[in-house]
Amino acid sequence: MVFDAASIDGGDLMPLLALRSASLVVWGGAGADDVLSTYHDRIREAVVEALGPEALAGLHLALGRALARRHARDPAATWVLEAARHLGEAGALIDDDDERVAVARLQCEAGKQARASAAFPLAFTCFERGLAFLPPGAWDSDYALTLALHVGATECAYLSHRVAQLHKHIAEVKSHARSPLDQMSTWEVEIDSLVGTQAFAEAIDAGAEALALLGVELQRDPTEADVGAAIHTLLSRLEQTTPEQIEALHDLDDPEVEAAMRIQVRLSPVAYVGRPLLLPLIACNLITTSIDRGLSNATPYALGLFGLVLASLEKFAASQQWAQLALRLLDRFPDRSLEAATRHLVFNFCCLWTVPLASALPQAREIFDIGCRTGDFEYAAYGAHNYVLNASYSGAPLGPLVDEAAQLTEKMRELGSVNGLHLHLQVERWLRVLTAGADEPGTLNGDGFDEQEVLATMLASGSRSGAFLIHMMMGLARFYFGDRADALACFESAHACADAVPATWHLPMLYQHAALSACARLAQGRASPEDTAACRARIEHDLAGLRRLAAHHKGNFAHRVKLVEGAVHHLDGDKARALSTLSRAVEQARQGGWMNDVALAHQLSMDFSDDEASARRARRAARAAYAAWGAFAKAEQLAATRPAMPR
Repeated sequence: MVFDAASIDGGDLMPLLALRSASLVVWGGAGADDVLSTYHDRIREAVVEALGPEALAGLHLALGRALARRHARDPAATWVLEAARHLGEAGALIDDDDERVAVARLQCEAGKQARASAAFPLAFTCFERGLAFLPPGAWDSDYALTLALHVGATECAYLSHRVAQLHKHIAEVKSHARSPLDQMSTWEVEIDSLVGTQAFAEAIDAGAEALALLGVELQRDPTEADVGAAIHTLLSRLEQTTPEQIEALHDLDDPEVEAAMRIQVRLSPVAYVGRPLLLPLIACNLITTSIDRGLSNATPYALGLFGLVLASLEKFAASQQWAQLALRLLDRFPDRSLEAATRHLVFNFCCLWTVPLASALPQAREIFDIGCRTGDFEYAAYGAHNYVLNASYSGAPLGPLVDEAAQLTEKMRELGSVNGLHLHLQVERWLRVLTAGADEPGTLNGDGFDEQEVLATMLASGSRSGAFLIHMMMGLARFYFGDRADALACFESAHACADAVPATWHLPMLYQHAALSACARLAQGRASPEDTAACRARIEHDLAGLRRLAAHHKGNFAHRVKLVEGAVHHLDGDKARALSTLSRAVEQARQGGWMNDVALAHQLSMDFSDDEASARRARRAARAAYAAWGAFAKAEQLAATRPAMPR
């Protein structure tokens, strides 16, 4: 190709040999594919500096044309990106209209290759250069190429954080596309960009508008009755259908139906965050469409989403059954753009309830890497957030987890505007409070984090799941570092938003800590009759929830039942039974590797002990367990705490 670009006879090696003898170039042989390069980078730099702009552009043009010719002869080789780079640098030297269109086509091919390799900034450059080579009126003269370049530029503008260019290309496609179907890729990107900036209502509106173009009506605000009817109808169908029968269905062959499914997939995280009742409706729509019209790469996601719905109804066996089918179907479709999203649903919602929580963490951690590789940054961030959250709930050592959480924070920032980052920062802050403390004990405040500002932001954006999370983290800060009775108000606020976090490990953690906080509130002896009734109802409700979960997996939940039962026995005046029950909780938690709950059980034993010696022993055990977990700030707080006597 060098000889071709230099217009030298390929059989004449004398110029090359002379350059090599002068130690100016090195080469691996005289074959067409052997590499030729300057002996040192400084030689290349000196030559380039000596060339004027026109001469340099001429060399780019010659190399680009030679590479393009080679690519035409051997499309399977890897020359297209280099050809696109050199021809892009040649720019205005290419004045033949046909050649300019050919270069635009080459740039489009290079952009797609770079996109597939997750080189999103490079892909965006290729698509933009391709558009620059098109003649005026290209929407009419070469519609397919122009559309492909704009759609590619739209996707890669989002993936490389070029907001202004993103909106320019979205508008261009919407105004020139000849059919609704041709617009759909840009609608998907627009929805993702709105979600990333927490514009959830606008994202729902955009999705509804896109679906309307395809003749699909989105029920934006379904009622509980609507959802119940949809789930009942689908469950009735699935009772007569096995996973194997669904797996045997033909592939979907209607591109408009497939596009409508993709739009609903992009709306799912919006529904989860802001309109919880819309989520199961979307799941039912996607599964029904797959059964009626055929399977697509959206079907595994749909099965995972329906598994989430079933898990929220505590139908864990059925949830896992459909989740496993989702994983099998991932390999059926070459398009893996929804792999991160599907695995997020499977490993962070469906498959956590009948196996040890810690066992699902390795698969959950992989979701971030898969999402980054496939360009699904939103679900990459959601995967990272849920991994860190569940690792913290599992009692994983906090020291390494804090470091990993910080690394994931920086990586998420590099992804641009992703909604998962706003959630992840709350969890990271709680981990730092556990390990290093807070400026205001009993709060999350410090290091630039203001819990009231975060709460206001979540409420203003309409993020119910975000509001739940900040209430939950605030409650945990008060529970462990302040007054447990004061934590109850935060946990009650979290309960009010619990419909926005279905099938998450937030719920058993909320049941455990809200019930214990209610016990602490009653133990103070100052509750009014109304407060007493409300606290008793909270304890009864949340303890029942933990007992139901323990029936599915004792290793995850039995010790939590014992923690609350021990507090209830103490509240009812049976201190001996309370301490015995907490001793059993310690044993069960230790067997399951729940060092966080081993520590909490010892702390409760300290609080409930009748004599100072027993209380001191329990305090030492609690401090040791908190330190072993890595919650050094909590261990230090206990060191400065003198057990109150008598209890």
